Amino acid sequence: MQSDTDRHFVPPAWLNDSFLKQIISAARKDPSVSLCHSCKLHPGSKPGKNYASVLYRTTVHFRSARSHQEQAINLMLKTEKHSTVLRDRSLFETEIHMYREVLPAMENLLKNIGVSLNTPRFFYTSDHPHGLIVLEDLFPSGWFEKEQILEFENVQPVIQSIARFHAASWILNETSMQLTNISNPIMEKNISGLGQLFCTLFNLFIDSVSSWEEYRSLGAKLRTLKDQFVHRMKQIYRPSSVSTAYNVLNHGDFHARNLLHKIETLDNGLERVQQTALIDFQLCHWGSPAIDLLYLLDLIIDRDLKHSRRDRIIREYHDSFVHYLERLGHRGWTPSLRDLLAELNRHAFLELVHVAVFEQIRHANMSKGSWDDFLTGRLEDAGFNNAKYRALVRKDLPDFLRRGVLE
Repeated sequence: MQSDTDRHFVPPAWLNDSFLKQIISAARKDPSVSLCHSCKLHPGSKPGKNYASVLYRTTVHFRSARSHQEQAINLMLKTEKHSTVLRDRSLFETEIHMYREVLPAMENLLKNIGVSLNTPRFFYTSDHPHGLIVLEDLFPSGWFEKEQILEFENVQPVIQSIARFHAASWILNETSMQLTNISNPIMEKNISGLGQLFCTLFNLFIDSVSSWEEYRSLGAKLRTLKDQFVHRMKQIYRPSSVSTAYNVLNHGDFHARNLLHKIETLDNGLERVQQTALIDFQLCHWGSPAIDLLYLLDLIIDRDLKHSRRDRIIREYHDSFVHYLERLGHRGWTPSLRDLLAELNRHAFLELVHVAVFEQIRHANMSKGSWDDFLTGRLEDAGFNNAKYRALVRKDLPDFLRRGVLE
């Protein structure tokens, strides 16, 4: 096993050629697999981008008795990350369940109507010597990340992807697979681990904003939210139990870094997103579709696009969701656009959390330190030290006040 040329990169000793050969043999059910040459391991993501996993990339070249011709597979290897931020295994176990059971069932449903979910192929999982998930690496086959989507045309493949995911989950839960027991691992354990990070950053947000001269009058309202955070977050992630409950399986971590896109460059030099793939299924849970939809509006598209096309995006999502339900054979109660709007209103507190927590993280330069540095104030360019983030907060707070989100 050759390591990457980056002098700071040291791959784990157990991720060696012998182990990769074992993975390919198990995935192909072929004990005769042999490697053509040693594999080279690369970092799978930039520093600070993954809180729950460590990612590695490699290409395995191999032959077997079934085929003497050299073959190659591009792999993404996802290992558990042990840190002071996240200590339990529930996120990793949720993702394993998704790749082993739920996603293949969704793909089979959608295949019958001629569409694909677009997710990485799953090859292998193991608990020993460490927690590991091995997936197809989509980057070499022309899939790319986009930090934010600026154009309405380019958000449409994203809308289609999440609408398919939600519709397939609705049908599976009705017909063949119980999905209601898939709960958010963070909320399930009283905001422990990563959820405690969210709570800490939410309190930092309130303390900082309350100290601004022009928002001193809001200080009392904001400070009451500190004690409400855990309760209100649990309410958001608690599925509705009424007879006509509008619940789906949420991706749960539906932001720009968990999407990959097939992109076409047009004659005028602009980029057009043709397809969108979903990755990272550690926070999947049964609950309101408003959760993923608010993630889309707040953490995938540009804020100007959100403000100018919010109603259109919500309507496009609902139309697509209903369209896929009908094509998949659903004939029962179908949520209306009014039902969806009620869900979005009921979950409006999550929009404040996105600004207070997720935007704070987005505007911090995590390459300069660790999550622990961020939380203890040792990171130089963290959150409120960023002028763009402060301007964003000043713009959004009056709207939250007007809509009653701070009550």
